[in-house]
Amino acid sequence: MNPTQTQPILQLSTKQQLALEYLDNPQVVELDFGGAAGGAKSWTVALWMILQCRQHPGIRIGLGRKELQRLKQTTLVTILREVHPVLGVKEGEFRFRGDSNTLIYENGSEIQLFDLAYQPSDPDYDTLGSLNLTHVVIEEIGEIRQKAKDVFGSRKDRYLNHKYNITGKLVMTQNPSQNFTRNQFYNPYIAAGGGDVQMWPIGKVWVDGKEMTAYRCFVKSLPTDNPFLSKNYIETLKQLPPKERKRLYEGNWDYADDEDSLFKAELIDRVIVSNVYNNFSDDPRKFIGVDVADKGKDKTILTLMIDGVIMQQVRLNVRTEGEAAISSLYSDALIKYAQRNGFTSDMAKDIAIEGNGVGVGMRDRMRDRGWFVSVYTASSKTRSEGFYNLMLDMDAGKVKIYDKMDTLDELRHQLMTHTYEMNDRLEPQVVRKKIIKETIGHSPDEADSAMIVNWIRRGGAYANDPRRNQSRILF
Repeated sequence: MNPTQTQPILQLSTKQQLALEYLDNPQVVELDFGGAAGGAKSWTVALWMILQCRQHPGIRIGLGRKELQRLKQTTLVTILREVHPVLGVKEGEFRFRGDSNTLIYENGSEIQLFDLAYQPSDPDYDTLGSLNLTHVVIEEIGEIRQKAKDVFGSRKDRYLNHKYNITGKLVMTQNPSQNFTRNQFYNPYIAAGGGDVQMWPIGKVWVDGKEMTAYRCFVKSLPTDNPFLSKNYIETLKQLPPKERKRLYEGNWDYADDEDSLFKAELIDRVIVSNVYNNFSDDPRKFIGVDVADKGKDKTILTLMIDGVIMQQVRLNVRTEGEAAISSLYSDALIKYAQRNGFTSDMAKDIAIEGNGVGVGMRDRMRDRGWFVSVYTASSKTRSEGFYNLMLDMDAGKVKIYDKMDTLDELRHQLMTHTYEMNDRLEPQVVRKKIIKETIGHSPDEADSAMIVNWIRRGGAYANDPRRNQSRILF
């Protein structure tokens, strides 16, 4: 791989140089180059891969994307037609083996291409488990599941890293997404101050035999960061519809809708309100929905709704060191919260608890104390109905969200990950909770709690019972 006199001049933008600088930092073990379209993310990462291959003969870099064919059509083409020429890589200095999807250079270095799509026959991605790689690169990581990222990413630092004394890196590119990368990269980046780049500690790494702090890094990319981008392309991005423009031109992560999203960004924007206290009725109706931690796992989240406005979401924190049953501790904490917000035992029917294992115990403990709460029974059918009704009620203006809520961003994020399709009976089928967990990397507790509080606002299990007094239910 020797440069020639006729090769194009290598020109890098300030943002590209910044990304390469952080990739050169041995303490950065994960880097997400994310943001809007046209920021030369893939080009920069492709350049880094080739430079690594030139500098360290024989290394192996794993390059993956949800669809192998798309990877060949995009990043592989970028490497062959754009990056190779500026580095002077000639035709005879590499070959691509189609049978193994491997780009092999004359010094023995390889870039191996992988399909990271979820396969029901291999839910744990065991086919990736035996790989020995130096670095790992994932294109459009917003398209894949966290399990794929975790398994594929764990294959770095396993081939010639010690020989060359180089830190194995997991490098990712993406446009704004609502999957697990928002929590792992974008939210910490914002919390750290935003800007062009932020990094934060995630563990330890050994550099030159010394234990040092390992960092996760996010580099923000916008089309305006790329001075080599066609002005006509930038104008095309500017002329996109508002949602697409915010995401692909402005790099706004709050507008990353899936095609089949149940809760579109515009809908959520429309239901967020302020100054709600002046608009409450003289006798406001209050409800509480409780998403109970599954057998003590995940989080137990309460949602308070007043006159159709989701006002507050709080996590029930209890100390479990003693001998008291966790259901008793949670029920005591729930009663205290309800009383602080004006509930009496006579209003307990307007409190809904998810009736899983711990939830059943909470129900029994509260009823022992005279609080006869309602129980939401979770199933695929009730969950689909609950979230679909929540969407309909938000769209009709019957449910709103208070803009001062601490969990507003997280609730928005979780709601926007819910997709749906209509079955043969024209009934909505909302994506299963298991898939949501795999998508965002944790349980959607805030969204579930919001759905449950709207379920009880609608009348709970008796919503369609004509005998129930509907005069106090805010439809």
